[in-house]
Amino acid sequence: MSILVIGGLILLCTLVVKLNKSAKSNAQNRSRRIPSKPYVKGLPLPAQLGLHPTYPLQGIAKQLDTAFEKEFGDRLKSRFLLKRPLLRPEEFDWQLLELKRYFVLTTLLREVPMFSDDIDEIWHEMLLYSREYEAFCKAFAGEVIHHAPHSEPAPNPNGRAWFDWVYCQLFEVTPYSIYIWKNFFRTPLDQQQLKEFQTTDHAQLLPKYFTTNPNVRETAIRLIDTLREQMNNTTRPAYTKRYTHPSMLVGATSAFVFFSLYEADGFQDEMHQMLYGRKHDPNSSSCGSGFVCATSSDDSTKTSSCSSSSCNSSSCSSSSCGSSCGGSS
Repeated sequence: MSILVIGGLILLCTLVVKLNKSAKSNAQNRSRRIPSKPYVKGLPLPAQLGLHPTYPLQGIAKQLDTAFEKEFGDRLKSRFLLKRPLLRPEEFDWQLLELKRYFVLTTLLREVPMFSDDIDEIWHEMLLYSREYEAFCKAFAGEVIHHAPHSEPAPNPNGRAWFDWVYCQLFEVTPYSIYIWKNFFRTPLDQQQLKEFQTTDHAQLLPKYFTTNPNVRETAIRLIDTLREQMNNTTRPAYTKRYTHPSMLVGATSAFVFFSLYEADGFQDEMHQMLYGRKHDPNSSSCGSGFVCATSSDDSTKTSSCSSSSCNSSSCSSSSCGSSCGGSS
């Protein structure tokens, strides 16, 4: 066999190996794809944090905005953009909206894991203004919203599913919401939690899942009743209904609950077909800015380095996440 033939075979084998590696890499990248970043310049932010009028949290939203403007105003934005010069000012505004929504959730839910590193970064910056942060929290929530550190991000699919359901009940979902929280409805709600909400009375559920803040009690009761109503609906959702815009996602929470309760094994396929009209393909690159695009390699259910908890917990201390129990700036 001539040297030329041998060289050609070696070159061919090298090309085949490179093509296989490239195909594998592309498949992995597609499986990890997150929604594309929406263009937000010139788009108005939702009024009153985009709260759905079904839930009486408008007073909470107003308190939050008043307290934030008094203690931080434009200072936080200016300082943050100096550190992140590539971040557009209007994009910061949309990220701050999501942080404010997160703070509203902390007044309502006993535990609120943080599922966005971008949002958590702004929270960290707020903590550097320790006196202002403490004053803001007390004016808004009556107590300091503790930023509890963890050693490393950990998978939390049950916490993420509960977060998704409550978030989509309370707020208008925007394309930026989908981008910053990396889609919704990836994993089913926890079966044990669903059974609790079916069989346990309000008096036991309220202290277990919700805070004791009297300003959110009515909302907590309505959430319990809504989840029960959705669980009592044993009719399979019709695939003919499409949720063509993010703001319609609240209507998909019933399907989310149904498939969590009755189709947990095939949850991803069922939810994907509900929202897109087709079965979920983990090798598809057509996630776009859709609602669900999950795979086993997706890290969207991991809790960020920190989460919120009450400042009177034993874990309240200074750390790399900041000291949220007061101090001087």
